[in-house]
Amino acid sequence: MRRSLPESTIWNMSSLGTFLELYEFHHNIFLKELEKYKEVPEDVGQCFVKWADKFQLYYVDYCKNYEESTRLIVDHAVQYFHKIQQKHGLANSINSYLLKPVQRITKYPLLIKDLLQCCQGKEQLKKALDLTLSIPKKANDAMHLSVLEGFHENIKLQGKLLLQDSFKLWDSRIALSMGKNRQLFLLKKSLVV
Repeated sequence: MRRSLPESTIWNMSSLGTFLELYEFHHNIFLKELEKYKEVPEDVGQCFVKWADKFQLYYVDYCKNYEESTRLIVDHAVQYFHKIQQKHGLANSINSYLLKPVQRITKYPLLIKDLLQCCQGKEQLKKALDLTLSIPKKANDAMHLSVLEGFHENIKLQGKLLLQDSFKLWDSRIALSMGKNRQLFLLKKSLVV
């Protein structure tokens, strides 16, 4: 008997589509662009600036959905991927492959910082560094916003997320209160706690 996936699983499998889009982008576009700068690595920042929209789109979406997608694969398809791993003699599990994009986006700023130390005054490298530093933050913001509970309006109508952070709420009426963790979202049109 074939076991069907819950509706939420099917909805979240769009992350797998993002994974494939990310792979295609790197394999067919970005790698070829990077190879153009083998002889002049100080100009590699142009690649990042040129493809900034794709980086934002793919990495933010991928990182935002990473935890849920990984959980769904572990819950519903880990045996399937384990068989593929064994059949093809792959050293890494599906979880390690799914983690690669998250690791990659945090390595880019480090590599660009190293380049900047060797190539002073390169404006494109500075822009590339800003871009690669902003993506993990935007992914984190999107992840927190996606788990927002108790807001019964369409969050997208509130405008762009400008800032988010957590804080502890204390009740002075209760002695020895432990405080409650709260998340604060500053959107263009509203402030949501």
